[in-house]
Amino acid sequence: MGADRLGLHGAGVDDVGPRLHRADRGGPARRPADRGVAARLRAFTDGYGLDERQRAELPDALGRRARAMHGFLRTNAPVQPWSRIWREDGPYWLATADYLDAHEDAWRTALD
Repeated sequence: MGADRLGLHGAGVDDVGPRLHRADRGGPARRPADRGVAARLRAFTDGYGLDERQRAELPDALGRRARAMHGFLRTNAPVQPWSRIWREDGPYWLATADYLDAHEDAWRTALD
């Protein structure tokens, strides 16, 4: 099944993460992994045709990549437009990284 058919054309790994509204970005890591998130992750990897090695590496990479985005925004916060993005989205990226790390086992199970 292709990525377009799954509605994933142009989707990034961000689209697999927790669906959070700005007001709800404070603590997703404390929540259990949503089966829907795991299903979207599986659909993402199926749609893009990830092989067994890529699927095995993905769960570890998810939190690391979100944490890297948080670090990038923090480092570049003194410069516009990054200061605005840091202020508005920095907490989101940290919460997303925490969520992804906290549920790495669920992502591995979804991809087995």
